[in-house]
Amino acid sequence: MGGHGDHHHEPPFKVPDWRVMKLENCPPLQNVERALAAKGLKDPWLRNHIWRYPPEYPIQHWKRAMNNSFYGFKWGLVMFAGTLVIEYTYKFISPPSDHHGGKHH
Repeated sequence: MGGHGDHHHEPPFKVPDWRVMKLENCPPLQNVERALAAKGLKDPWLRNHIWRYPPEYPIQHWKRAMNNSFYGFKWGLVMFAGTLVIEYTYKFISPPSDHHGGKHH
């Protein structure tokens, strides 16, 4: 029921091993840790945010920024082209008529 049937799918993600996730491998969170230490503070839960910064962080960040910048661009371009086709087809089928009977002075 529910359309699931007997399909056995792998999860779309792999949960990283918690022992691999260390602050030493994450420069952005190291900066946060140093800033907190400068104020005499410590965040015992900071390690829980390492998953947000994969090892290839700078490359991943750039790729993510580009994907977000052009999100919907493809469909927007298709809609723009479709609008142009409809508009020019309409103008071709029913040309504008002026009040002078189509003659220019």
